[in-house]
Amino acid sequence: MKKPQGYRKRFRQVLPWLIMSASALLLLGGLGLYALLYQPAQPTAKSLEVVPSDTFNILLMLDAPDSHAPLAFLLIGLDATDKQLTVMPLPSALATGGGSTLSEIFNKSGPTDTAAACAALLGVPVDYHWTQDTTTFAQVVDLFGGVDCDLPVAASARVPHGAQVQAVAGPQHLNGVKVEAVACYADYAKQVDRLNAQGTVLRALLQQKCNAQNLDPNVFGNLFDLAQTNFSMNDLLSKGRALEQAASPSGHVNVLLPVLRNGPNATYSLSPANTARIVKAFGRQNRRYLP
Repeated sequence: MKKPQGYRKRFRQVLPWLIMSASALLLLGGLGLYALLYQPAQPTAKSLEVVPSDTFNILLMLDAPDSHAPLAFLLIGLDATDKQLTVMPLPSALATGGGSTLSEIFNKSGPTDTAAACAALLGVPVDYHWTQDTTTFAQVVDLFGGVDCDLPVAASARVPHGAQVQAVAGPQHLNGVKVEAVACYADYAKQVDRLNAQGTVLRALLQQKCNAQNLDPNVFGNLFDLAQTNFSMNDLLSKGRALEQAASPSGHVNVLLPVLRNGPNATYSLSPANTARIVKAFGRQNRRYLP
């Protein structure tokens, strides 16, 4: 009679160990089965595909940090299908259909109305607008490591809160302050020289800095103040791949200089010769947003 009692006592001693071992085996088996059956969702080729609706135009406006006076207007168009970016700098004193210049509309009514006036004048959609003060723009250029640029003309200017800046014509590396000076504050003998310098600098920035690393939402959102634009983070997520492709060596970044006519009171107007060129570069049919 004592022998069965000894067995029962020994069984009670090892029972907790048996239960723990069985539980561990069940847990390991379950994890193994989960790992075998579960496959995390991977980005598909379709999700990364560039589509015609990724095409858009955006008006970039650079203004003075203190007075917020507009200093540069640049229309940037992305043709997602053809992997092409086009930059067209516009003079601040460009007269619109209502008689006011781009600068006057910006000062009176702000960037939204300026973008609408630009769309009406050019006859193409302006889907987005972006306003950035020149000091912040220069800081972002420096965070990008500057830009290599072949300047068409020399430039000299004193930038706000900075020293006198000199930039010679020809190939060189520009830091943020020099980009700020060339694009916004330098005095040029001819308006076409100003527009050419602005377009050249922005083209170089797009070609060299518009890549997957800088277009990452975490990086992009920390560099730029998205409160100054109607280009949202969702827009960046949906169109970033198309931007990256257009700026890559397999894409094209072009500068389109408008043909200008002198108007009254030191203003400018667009020559009719511009119409076909502008519509070809910016007048996309496959677009998601209207001006």
